[in-house]
Amino acid sequence: MECLKFVVGTFLLLLSTPARCDEDGLFWIGVGIADCTGPAAGIGLVVRRLQEEFGGIYHQENVILSGTHTHSGPAGFLQYLLFQITSLGFSEETYNANVDGIVNSIRAAHGNLQPGNVYYNEGELLEANVNRSPISYLNNPPEERVQYEYDVDKILQLLKFQSLAGDPLAMFTWFPVHATSMNNTNKLLSGDNKGVASMIVEAAFNPGALPGKGSFVAGFAASNLGDVSPNIKGPRCIDTGEPCDPVTSACGGTVGNCIAFGPGDNMEESTWIIGERQANKAMELFEDVANLRLLTGTVKYVHQFVDMTNVVVERRDIFGHMRQGRTCKPAMGYSFAAGTTDGPGMFDFTQGETDTNPFWDFVADFIQDPTPEQVACHAPKPILLDTGEIGWPYLWQPEIVDTQIGLIGDLAIAAVPGEFTTMSGRRLRNDMTQVLESHGAENPTVVIAGLSNTYSDYITTYEEYQASDVVQRYEAGSTIYGPHTLQAYLNQYVYILESVLSGATVPPGPTPPDLLDKMLIIPPVLFDTAPGGTDFGDCTVPPPATVNRGDVIRVDFITGHPRNNVRHGDTFLAVERLLDTGEWERIAVDANWETNRFTVRTLQGATMECLKFVVGTFLLVSTPARCDEDGLFRIGVGIADCTGPAAGIGLMGYANPSQTGAGIHMRQFARTFIICDDPGECLVFVIADMGMMDTAVKTGVVRRLQEEFGGIYHQENVILSGTHTHSGTAGFLQYLLFQITNLGFSEETYNANVDGIVNSIRAAHGNLQPGHVYYNEGELLEANVNRSPISYLNNPPEERAQYEYDVDKILQLLKFQSLAGDPLAMFTWFPVHATSMNNTNKLLSGDNKGVASMIVEAAFNPGALPGKGSFVAGFAASNLGDVSPNIKGPRCIDTGEPCDPVTSACGGTVGNCIAFGPGDNMEESTWIIGERQANKALELFEDTANLRLLTGMVKYVHQFVDMTNVVVERRDIFGHMREGRTCKPAMGYSFAAGTTDGPGMFDFTQGETDSNPFWNFVTDLIQDPTPEQVACHAPKPILLDTGENGALCHMAGFAFQAMEETEVRVQKKSTEELSDQDTRNTRGSGSRSLLLGPHPINRTSFVTRIGWPYLWQPEIVDTQIGLIGDLAIAAVPGEFTTMSGRRLRNDMTQVLESHGAENPTVVIAGLSNTYSDYITTYEEYQASDLVQRYEAGSTIYGPHTLQAYLNQYVYLLESVLSGATVPPGPTPPDLLDEMLTFIPPVLFDTAPGGTDFGDCTVPPPATVNRGDVIRVDFITGHPRNNVRHGDTFLAVERLLDTGEWERIAVDANWETKYEWENTNFFLGESVAHITWHVPADATPGTYKIRHFGEQKDIFKAITSFEGECPQFQVV
Repeated sequence: MECLKFVVGTFLLLLSTPARCDEDGLFWIGVGIADCTGPAAGIGLVVRRLQEEFGGIYHQENVILSGTHTHSGPAGFLQYLLFQITSLGFSEETYNANVDGIVNSIRAAHGNLQPGNVYYNEGELLEANVNRSPISYLNNPPEERVQYEYDVDKILQLLKFQSLAGDPLAMFTWFPVHATSMNNTNKLLSGDNKGVASMIVEAAFNPGALPGKGSFVAGFAASNLGDVSPNIKGPRCIDTGEPCDPVTSACGGTVGNCIAFGPGDNMEESTWIIGERQANKAMELFEDVANLRLLTGTVKYVHQFVDMTNVVVERRDIFGHMRQGRTCKPAMGYSFAAGTTDGPGMFDFTQGETDTNPFWDFVADFIQDPTPEQVACHAPKPILLDTGEIGWPYLWQPEIVDTQIGLIGDLAIAAVPGEFTTMSGRRLRNDMTQVLESHGAENPTVVIAGLSNTYSDYITTYEEYQASDVVQRYEAGSTIYGPHTLQAYLNQYVYILESVLSGATVPPGPTPPDLLDKMLIIPPVLFDTAPGGTDFGDCTVPPPATVNRGDVIRVDFITGHPRNNVRHGDTFLAVERLLDTGEWERIAVDANWETNRFTVRTLQGATMECLKFVVGTFLLVSTPARCDEDGLFRIGVGIADCTGPAAGIGLMGYANPSQTGAGIHMRQFARTFIICDDPGECLVFVIADMGMMDTAVKTGVVRRLQEEFGGIYHQENVILSGTHTHSGTAGFLQYLLFQITNLGFSEETYNANVDGIVNSIRAAHGNLQPGHVYYNEGELLEANVNRSPISYLNNPPEERAQYEYDVDKILQLLKFQSLAGDPLAMFTWFPVHATSMNNTNKLLSGDNKGVASMIVEAAFNPGALPGKGSFVAGFAASNLGDVSPNIKGPRCIDTGEPCDPVTSACGGTVGNCIAFGPGDNMEESTWIIGERQANKALELFEDTANLRLLTGMVKYVHQFVDMTNVVVERRDIFGHMREGRTCKPAMGYSFAAGTTDGPGMFDFTQGETDSNPFWNFVTDLIQDPTPEQVACHAPKPILLDTGENGALCHMAGFAFQAMEETEVRVQKKSTEELSDQDTRNTRGSGSRSLLLGPHPINRTSFVTRIGWPYLWQPEIVDTQIGLIGDLAIAAVPGEFTTMSGRRLRNDMTQVLESHGAENPTVVIAGLSNTYSDYITTYEEYQASDLVQRYEAGSTIYGPHTLQAYLNQYVYLLESVLSGATVPPGPTPPDLLDEMLTFIPPVLFDTAPGGTDFGDCTVPPPATVNRGDVIRVDFITGHPRNNVRHGDTFLAVERLLDTGEWERIAVDANWETKYEWENTNFFLGESVAHITWHVPADATPGTYKIRHFGEQKDIFKAITSFEGECPQFQVV
């Protein structure tokens, strides 16, 4: 039996296979994990211990030990003096802890050896590493650099271990990034980003297990990380904020001020993010069955010790001549002392330093004056420490190193004894790959396992080592065997690989020294005492009696020194929870991310132990379902294209008339789940990439469903919800106010939306099958902020004190799974506006919610184009009324200062106050916020420990409600009950200010409650609100009396009429004076189009009629609840603010509890069925210190709106749970026959002379690189001629080896843009601009870009066309 063992940090991979294998990929495999609380130890004692226990199975040649390179593990375990200096010597405790942990890990793996398979996969991981010495990398030959897209390797390599029964056993990955996310101010032991990645994956596969206690093992190993940093924001001068000097990594000559920053706001957050990104990519590759490659063949290994101090090599100089060189005795250069931007040095050295320094020359010469031969050998590196010639009191750095390769079939693991830089690693991979290929390997794969067996510092290329323009940096200064180090290693690894593949014997090489008996030891712990009046273990600072989820608890104990016992497999702390049985369950220990333990030395010689515990989402533990309820439902999911016209129609959301659609960035989709219980009751939920839902849309959908399916789906059991994207086409709502900025109703948009929703429901109905539904929830940070915090503060302090944040941070998720256990869908709710794309955008987009759906669906539907896979991921809106994705907050774009917190203005102007997202532009911010929602959803989806099976019955209840005169009661500040009522709709002044996500166009400010004489005149001209209406809406000053008015189309009619009249006479009737006949006369029949020029209007009659030309805002709204067991989905017809949503959840939860719900859960589905603007709390509505803001100004039914909704939803829930009948309520109007539109139609299309539709007028370059952006132009027709549902306006295709073309991207992909430009309005000429951002992982080859469209001739006939540009090469 041939065995190969690989240990990375605390993880072991053990494989064995018969010496002769019939290539079936069956191995004996075992995996293990054990506590070692520190980085990898020397291999010698580990092998000795293994041979004592297991005989000759494990030995020097087949055991690989590798460190993750965490910089937060205890030091003192290496036997060479230089690595002991800063830890004050050798630490026997650290050394023994490491060896014990590694041996225990191998023992565990040996104990569970079993037949199984090993698979390989790899994939590109972006935003997780950067080159920290790019100026050095540029010294490599240009012809070599051009072969690579990045200056660091972005490929994560993975091995998947699976039992013979198909059970997952382990994953081991290699990815080049330093474990330096925790910087040099950290004093707590940590696995850094590699440890986080392991923890995340192991938690996913070992639900409920504490860290290190589960059976599934996930190892995240180092690769060629020498010049690679996790601090992806790069280095900045902390004193000025400016970039550091790129050569010296200094700020004004000082390296200490030049610090590189990770992606988070602090080192812990950055550690988590980089670790999580590695974990997510690894899990993606682990589940990517289409690309996992079964490893077959035999296990082999080869090892040799090499004296690196005088290896002769040959290299080709710049003239092509072969030159001989040799390696040197170890020495450290000046640049070594500068440190890196991850951790600067302590003295006055700078990166890139090659000139000597008189003072440090003296210091260096005092320690050891290097010989002329040593100086010449290391040139051009000036020697700071001549470590190879000192030798006192024992060796300072290694001279003899391990070189080793392990083979699993065609996969070679090169265990290298140090830190290869990016290009050094690439050269090693290339050389070894050529050897594998020469021996007939079909899938030659090389993995570089860095920091293995021996540590000999850095290995740079010859070119990086040179000091051209003073660029020899830290890595070269730390290349201890001189400029020819890399070539010596390349020759050595080629030699041992050739030898093992050809069966040649490799001599063991010189024996390295065993220096353990010579070590200088750090001081011991002398004794521990407890302060007077206390004893060890006393809790001196207890926790609060009550804490909220998300709080941070810190308690103090009297303790002894932790060096007294490393407590392997045990813990210094435990957080435990009392179970109903009276037993205590341990839920967190010192190995958990959410706990910290540190000690502070006191003067008496005693220690105070501090324990910090974060109460996080892991406390959201669900009660198991009752045994008599198996949670089996019939479930179906579906997705369909609901994209509206791609151009020529305004976008819905910002109310900006200039924001007219001009193409597609992302297609918009409707996503549906249907769930039916055993009696046959079904609930339909649709989340569509639309601004909101509308009564007319739901009516049209239900009508179509009943025509097709009969009575299965109806008004009561169908919920339609919008994501609230502000980049979808407008004109689909039937109420006039929402049509004004779009120039009226758009039948094209309406039909596209209804068609897409119906198709989505049809698809879900078609795949109904038995399955289960699970619920989970978790906290998502850095994805939303309150955009009206001053308004939120108007809520009672005692209510606000119950919550940690001024927005909800919980993402709620439903997981749909087939009876066979296959994932079918996820649907989530999270409160954040889909306003990452701002009001300058003119391309259709699903915004951050659409991005989240795209990311998740791509992960579960590998290879499928957007909208074409079977797995569906819906990201729905919740109580997002005052919640923004622009988490950097609002700033004055003219000064950079914060906006006025009350008015959201800058010098009185709202237009200069803009809120910014986390990215450098709106597209980047959209992706980031979407990705964060997607990542949290994926985490919850896989969190089997906390997923709760939904059981029980499917129920639903629906009622239409007239919201214009609902009587409510509320308690005043004196405790007295006061009666109030809702009002007819009206919009306040603050509404016109817009928000910091999209400011208004006029001179209104947020928080405005004082009236304005000019706008009072304008308002009164449209409709003077009655005294009753003014009193009802107080303290909101009414800008648009939409519920009583007889208004012109945003004064468009007034503008036309003013051309002809110099005097306007206004006559008004009160509401009471209008007869039914008056009202009927204001309604026309049929859809009317008012397009060009002034229209004669009888102003006297025009302004007197209520609701002219039809209702401006809804009076009757949908209220609806869907129930799946104890989970209630409240479909609300508008945008509830944070606190409004909390009150609704609380009230509904109390109702569920009163009816015996074991796990009462309330989901708020915002913007559902009808859109009635905003719903604030009574307190937010009030104008204390001028804080009534946009949301309150847009609360159209007055200050008691929320209470009316709370009463209504409590009534509905009580009724459905008790079996009471709920009457349908008043029927809302169907206004589709009365719609007005000023939207000009498409008259005709023509192609410019000498061209035809589909002609490619701007072709792509002949050759492009991965990562490039390509833009091509086509002669086209108007995209309104056909929305092309389920199809595309563009296609990027790749030529296959078979001669067929594979479609790899369409207009629904994030990396493409379809932009339409009307180049000649009068002749109907237009151009399609198609952009493709070539993915960084695009397969090299031949590509082409195609365009599809329709053109309308002067006789209104529409004809399809297509075209394609010349082919091009992606390299």
